[in-house]
Amino acid sequence: TLEGAEILKVGLVLDRSESDEVLRAVRAGLPELTVSQAAGAAHPEIMFANITSPSALRDHAFSYITGHYGVRAAEVAAFGDSESDMV
Repeated sequence: TLEGAEILKVGLVLDRSESDEVLRAVRAGLPELTVSQAAGAAHPEIMFANITSPSALRDHAFSYITGHYGVRAAEVAAFGDSESDMV
């Protein structure tokens, strides 16, 4: 169950003609969250947006997962596609 769980990230798929208005309202109403957006490469009429909590950190997720599975960090291999994926 997710009842009482903190929401860390929400992904949106928006019509590009409405995305500025929607994301402006999100930023105004939830200034503590990070809002990022990108146009769809194959479908430029679509805008993808991520709304992320400041507590959604890779190191927190890594610690949670290793703790949940009872493994040490030295026993885990992880990879990403940019330097921001380094923990």
